[in-house]
Amino acid sequence: MKTLPRLRPLSATLASALAVIMIPGCATVEPAGGSATNASVSAAHVIRGSVVYREKVALPDDAELVMELIEVSRPDRPVKIATNTIPTAGRQVPLPFTLPFDPARTAVGGIYSLHATIRYGGKTRFVTGTRVNIDVKALPLALTMLVVAGEAESTAEDSPAPSAGPNRGGPAPGTMPGRGMAPPGMPRPR
Repeated sequence: MKTLPRLRPLSATLASALAVIMIPGCATVEPAGGSATNASVSAAHVIRGSVVYREKVALPDDAELVMELIEVSRPDRPVKIATNTIPTAGRQVPLPFTLPFDPARTAVGGIYSLHATIRYGGKTRFVTGTRVNIDVKALPLALTMLVVAGEAESTAEDSPAPSAGPNRGGPAPGTMPGRGMAPPGMPRPR
């Protein structure tokens, strides 16, 4: 039986980075579907996307993805606008998510960010590595969020809000390697 040649460490890192870059994600604004009985529910919008991580570990069946839309205009008093807990049910990354929110709960000029957490075994295992700012009035068409191993979100560095301009089809800046972030051991793109 013929064995495959081993990849050199740099080739393996490059292959991992390329795999993460090619993972599709989508964030769109849509009216929430279904038979809504509450006016605020029918007026809700939905952020769609996917969450990935670089570590080569499989998620157990009890893992859950928690997505939050948070107003961070006042860092000393963040306000949760919407939360959605999604059981993974044995699925692996990329983990798709939907996060419905009521636009009436958002303020003009407010600063909003998305926060992703993967929990299992009673502990938080992965969190958003940098805050992903988002413009709730002009959501991007594509959004893939990267989470890193850890228990708390790093607030030292923010990513810019995803663009709602002419190039709406690409990923949000700072949310994927090659777009403001680099795999460990590689320099950041300039």
